[in-house]
Amino acid sequence: MTDPIARLTEYLENGSAAALATVVGPKGLAPRLLGRKLLVRPDGSFEGSLGVDTLDGRVAADCRGLFELPPHTRYFSISLSDDERGLLDSVTADAIEIFAEAMELPPTLLIVGAGHISQPLSRIAKMLDFRVVVLDDRPSFADPTRFPDADSVIAGYLDQELKRFPINHSTYVVLVTRGHTQDEESLRQIIGTEAAYIGMIGSKRRVSVVLQRMLQDGFEQQLVDRVCSPIGLDIGAETPTEIALSILGEVINVRRRGTRHEASLSSKHKSL
Repeated sequence: MTDPIARLTEYLENGSAAALATVVGPKGLAPRLLGRKLLVRPDGSFEGSLGVDTLDGRVAADCRGLFELPPHTRYFSISLSDDERGLLDSVTADAIEIFAEAMELPPTLLIVGAGHISQPLSRIAKMLDFRVVVLDDRPSFADPTRFPDADSVIAGYLDQELKRFPINHSTYVVLVTRGHTQDEESLRQIIGTEAAYIGMIGSKRRVSVVLQRMLQDGFEQQLVDRVCSPIGLDIGAETPTEIALSILGEVINVRRRGTRHEASLSSKHKSL
């Protein structure tokens, strides 16, 4: 049988959300039933069993709302039918009591490039409960003292560091490097990953040159189409902090709604 705890650990490590539903009562319930667990995914599918298929389905359905709004915990009762009581060998309990909790590790914002837009990006993202990682190939820029809010600041060759960075579908990547050479170098490493979002700053011309060259080199159109650029929501941003806010607005929109806005920043934001 699937071990719900082990599977929950796997889900969290891979950047996925999951809920764990545990039988906690009522008093007098057969000891072998107490502590049984069901792993529930956000779509309502589940792994493991509380002992009866119909019961599993009802518990999973009641857990779906846990993923939407806090608090992400719930204590509730599920009535048992005569058939379910028989299958559970529980002749005294009319219902079972469930404690369920939805869990998800914080999403990661990977900022490639440590210029002046990156600093407010790091600061605001941390306020939004992201795990923030900043990467640059210039040690003087990738300086932890410049990013006191970041969880990690990495100095190293962009292609090498991105090859080994664990990117999954809970990772949001923002490319704000100092030039199109570094943008392209970075994009080639991440475009085929499971990243939830890939955004690249730059003028339409600069971005077009990079994407066209990647297409010519054999990257599939559907991969290239993943790149959000110009980056950010069109809020008329001018200052680095305003631009950072517009970028994170788009990131949040993708995270919460699964969609991106086609109207992005003005092409006049050409650099970092």
